[in-house]
Amino acid sequence: MLAWIPRDEWDQVGPVLLKTIKKSLDDEGIEIPFPQRIIHYAENAKQYETDKSTETHEKT
Repeated sequence: MLAWIPRDEWDQVGPVLLKTIKKSLDDEGIEIPFPQRIIHYAENAKQYETDKSTETHEKT
């Protein structure tokens, strides 16, 4: 989606535009997920590697 709004009008138009877009997406059941990242700390790295290798061996 592309919209052009003059910079001096953004304060009035921008929030209305964003709310309208959000409502339209919600009405259609469209969700846009935000990126997520899982971080494993180094102190648990060896245990994590052991758990992963055990899972791999158990599947075979």
